[in-house]
Amino acid sequence: MKLFEPQPSSLRAFFKSLLITTTKGAIKNWALIIFSCAIAFIAWVVVQDYENPRIQSLVPAEGEPAIIVLPVNVPDGLIVEDLPTVRVLIEAREETIKDLQAADFTAEVNAVAVAPGHSISLSVEVRTELKGVRILKVEPETVVIPVSEAGIREMEIYVRTIGELPAGYILIDEKMEPTIVIVRGLPFLVEGIDRIEATVSLSGLRDTTIFDRELVAVTATGNRVSVSIEPSRARVQLQIAERIMHRSLPITVNVTGEPRKGFAVEGITFLPPTVTISGEKISLLKLQKLEVSPVDVTDAEGSITVIRSIDLPKQLRSEIDTVVVVVTIVPLNGSRTLIVAPEFIDLPEGLQMEKKYYGVALKVEGPESFLSNLEIDDIVVRVHLQGGTIGFSSYPLEIFSPNQLKVSAPEQISVLLKLADTGTN
Repeated sequence: MKLFEPQPSSLRAFFKSLLITTTKGAIKNWALIIFSCAIAFIAWVVVQDYENPRIQSLVPAEGEPAIIVLPVNVPDGLIVEDLPTVRVLIEAREETIKDLQAADFTAEVNAVAVAPGHSISLSVEVRTELKGVRILKVEPETVVIPVSEAGIREMEIYVRTIGELPAGYILIDEKMEPTIVIVRGLPFLVEGIDRIEATVSLSGLRDTTIFDRELVAVTATGNRVSVSIEPSRARVQLQIAERIMHRSLPITVNVTGEPRKGFAVEGITFLPPTVTISGEKISLLKLQKLEVSPVDVTDAEGSITVIRSIDLPKQLRSEIDTVVVVVTIVPLNGSRTLIVAPEFIDLPEGLQMEKKYYGVALKVEGPESFLSNLEIDDIVVRVHLQGGTIGFSSYPLEIFSPNQLKVSAPEQISVLLKLADTGTN
C-alpha cells in the first residue's frame, strides 16, 4: 500500500463533508443568490432590448397575402360569397416580425346574424400562437360577410380513369358507393357543374381493386368548381380481368324510310369498317357482327352522316365507343333526246346560209329530278362558220349545258353556204 493512497471510506467522508458545507453556505446566502439571478435576468433583458428591440409593425407586409377572415356559425342554407381580409398591428422583436406571414394568424367573425341582402359589420377577432407577439390592432376592425341562399343539387358520380391497363387485361365493370351526392354552393357555380368525378388510375392493375377517392365537381370543359360535396369521398371498385380473346367484327345498320322521289341509297360505309372486341371467349364467339341503331332516310335528297354507339354486354369491351355511319344517297339517272336549233356565228363576209332549218339531235343524261325540269333553252349549241366556203361543208359544234348533265352530240354539222344576195341584177 502506498503511503498517501486514499481509502474508500475516506472518499465518502470527504464528499459528504463537502455537500454539507455547500448546503449550509447556500442557506446562509440565499438572499445573495436570488439577488444575483435577478440582476443577471435584468441584464439579459437590457441586452435583448438593445440588440433586438421590440417594435411595432403592420403585418403581413404590403405586397404579401393578407389574413383571410373565416366566418363561423353561418346559418344553415346560406353560403358565403366572398371572404374579406385584414392586417394586424403587432408588437414583437424585430427578428420575429420579419418572418411573420398570414398563416401565423387566425382571423374569425361570428356570422350567426348574417342574412342575404343585408350588410352587417362584424368585429374581427385575430389570434396567434406565436410567443412574444402581441396584437395591438386589427385593420379593419370590422368587415361585412356577403351571403346568399345556397344552390343545392343531387348529382351522380362518374368514374374518370387515367392511364392504361397492362397488355392482356380489360376493365369489365365498375361500381361506386355512393352513386348520388348532394352539392351545395353559390347558385351560379352549382348550376355550372357538369359532373362529379372520382379519378382512378388503371396503370398496373391486374385484379379487382377498391379505391377511396375524393370527389371533384367539374364543368363541361373539365375545370374544377369550388363547391361543397356531401359525402366528399366515394368508394370505387374496378373489376379487372385478363383478356381471353379478341376479334374484329364488321358493322351493320338497318336503313329505314325512303329517300325523296328521284333519289336512291347508293351505299353505306362505316368508319372504321370493323371494330376489335375483347372479352370472354364464350360471349365473344356468339357475335358475328355489330349492329348499331337504324338510320332513317325518309325524304332525304343527300348523303346522311350519323354517329352510332356500340352497345355490348358487360363481359365484352370494344376498342372504341362509337362508329360513324355514312349513308350515300344519289339522284336516280335518266336520259332524254332533244332536237336543238343551233346558233350560227362567225359567218364569212359575202356568204349566207341557204334557207333551211337546222337541228342537232342531243342525248342528255343526268339526274331524273333535274331532267324533269329541263327546258330546251337550258342547252345552247353553237356552230362556228369561220373559214366557211360556198357549198356543203362540215363545221364544228360547241355545246353549253348545266354541269349536272352529260350531253352526247355529233362533233360536226353540214351547212350549205352560198353567195350573199346583194339585191342587184
